[in-house]
Amino acid sequence: MEDTDAGTEGHALTEHRGRPRRRNAVIEVFRGLKLHRKPFFYVFAALWLFGLASMFIFPAPVPITEQALANYEAKLDEAARYSKQHADSTQAWYDALQELRDAKTWFWRFRAEPRQMVLDKKAKERGAYAVVREHDRHLESLISAAKAELGLWSELGVSEGRQLFWKSFQAGKVFGRRQTIWDTAFNLLSSNQADRNLLTAFVQLICTAIVNFTAGMLSSVFIFIFQLPWLLMSYQASLPSMIAFFALATLGCISVICSYLLGLYLAGATAIYATVSLTGQSRRLEAGLGSRAYLERPHAE
Repeated sequence: MEDTDAGTEGHALTEHRGRPRRRNAVIEVFRGLKLHRKPFFYVFAALWLFGLASMFIFPAPVPITEQALANYEAKLDEAARYSKQHADSTQAWYDALQELRDAKTWFWRFRAEPRQMVLDKKAKERGAYAVVREHDRHLESLISAAKAELGLWSELGVSEGRQLFWKSFQAGKVFGRRQTIWDTAFNLLSSNQADRNLLTAFVQLICTAIVNFTAGMLSSVFIFIFQLPWLLMSYQASLPSMIAFFALATLGCISVICSYLLGLYLAGATAIYATVSLTGQSRRLEAGLGSRAYLERPHAE
C-alpha cells in the first residue's frame, strides 16, 4: 500500500512539473494592447489626473478680497430683507390655493353659484401665483448679483460646483443601491431555488450591482452636466469664463466617475475570481480526499 501511495504521489508531482505555468489572462491582455507605446494613453492619463486634482486638490484660482466680501454681504442682506416680502406673498398664494380647494364642493360644475365662486377663487389664486413668481425672479436676481461680486472662480463658486457634483454623485449611488436591492429580491423570488447554488447567486449579485451602479454613475454625470449651466449663469460671468469652468468641471466629474467605476470593476472581478478559485480548490480537495480514502480502503486479495 505504501509503495502504491508513493508511486501515485511521484506520478502527480511529475505531471505538475511538466505542466506549463498558466499566465494571468488580464495581464496578457494589457501586455498585448501595449498602451505604454501609444501617445493617447499618456494624454488620457494626464487629463484623468488633472481632473482628479481639480476636484480634490486645486484651490480656487481667484482670491476673495475684503471689498468683494463686503459687497457680497451687503447684497445678501438686501436679499434677506426682501425674502420677508417673498414669504408673505408665498403665504398669500397658499391661502388662495386653499380657498380654491374649499370652494370645490360636490357637483360644483353643475351649479351656477358654486361654479362662479370657483372661477373667482381660481382667478385670485392665479394672481397670487403670478406675484410669487415675480418675487422669485427678483430674489434670484438679488442672490445672483451677490454671487457676481465674488466671481465664478472664487472659493464660493468652486465649492458650489463641487457640492453640485457630489449631490449628483450621491444620487447615482442611491439609485444603484436601491436598484440592486430590488433586482436581487426579484431574482430570489422568481428563480428556481433547486437550480441555484451559493456561487451562482453570489456572482449574479455582483454582476447586478456592477450594472446598476454603472447606470447610476452615468446618470449622475448627465444630471451634473444638465444642472451646471444654471449654476454658471447665476454668477453672471462672461461667456469664455463659463465655457472654461464648464469644461473643467465636466473633466473633473468624468475623472471621478471613471475612477469610481474602475475600482468597482476591479473589486467585483477580484471577488468573483477569489470565490471561484476557493470553490474549485475545495472541490479538488474533496475529490482528492475521496480518492485517497478509496485507495486506503482494504481490498480483498
